[in-house]
Amino acid sequence: MIAECPRDSDGVIGLNDVDPARIREMPCGVEPTIFAPVPRAVLWLPEDGFLALQVGRMVPRKGVDDAIRAVTRCRAAGRLICA
Repeated sequence: MIAECPRDSDGVIGLNDVDPARIREMPCGVEPTIFAPVPRAVLWLPEDGFLALQVGRMVPRKGVDDAIRAVTRCRAAGRLICA
């Protein structure tokens, strides 16, 4: 089994009764030769305007709440204008 971090290893062991010796930790990463910027039109997005992207599972420890707060604070401070 592959886990991203010690916390995930603990979860796999606890929830699935997996032998810890069968787990290897491998941090996440991005292969830039595969994932690279593309024109917004490829994603059916308008060419201009604000775009916020948060990548991760929808769990509190992945920071989606931080991303939402950051966008909210920027807009409240007048540093972000959303159409």
